[in-house]
Amino acid sequence: MAIFTVRARVIPSERSASRKTKGEVFAHASETVKQETWESAVIVSDLIETLRVEVAAHSDFEVWKRSGKLANKELKQLWNDHRANAPYEDLPERLARSAWLTTRSIYDSWFALRESLQIRVDWLKRWLDIAKSDVELLQVCGCELEQMKAKAHEILEVVKAEFEADQSKQTVNAVGQKVFVNAG
Repeated sequence: MAIFTVRARVIPSERSASRKTKGEVFAHASETVKQETWESAVIVSDLIETLRVEVAAHSDFEVWKRSGKLANKELKQLWNDHRANAPYEDLPERLARSAWLTTRSIYDSWFALRESLQIRVDWLKRWLDIAKSDVELLQVCGCELEQMKAKAHEILEVVKAEFEADQSKQTVNAVGQKVFVNAG
């Protein structure tokens, strides 16, 4: 069994008088810690929003939309540019990095959603083209829809019978090969 050492930064807190009762919280964050945490959260949110807007305004954004992938190098460059300036320069590294990772996650999920929606749109367009071609076919043939349905049903029955015949031949061949292999 391996033993790992975990380092943690202790946040100053105020202890309550009742520490012996289980289930109760025995440490409360001081007002200073709460204020610092809130200010850091606001700065991180501002950095995320700034990165999000700049990524959307980037000259390569259309390329990224087509590929469905955000260029990590470009996002890192934008992040580094902002990281060097106030108010982000005093932000702890883990919080600043979370802004970078959150921005990347936002765009990765947006690209994935956009891709799935595009696939649905493409399928709908394909079905519309098929439906449109049926109407055009009826006009070109000069026949009724019911006549075309009946003919399509006949063709489907023939193909279905051929398919079932092929399936039964393959089953017979597979059983014959198994018997031959087992006999050998």
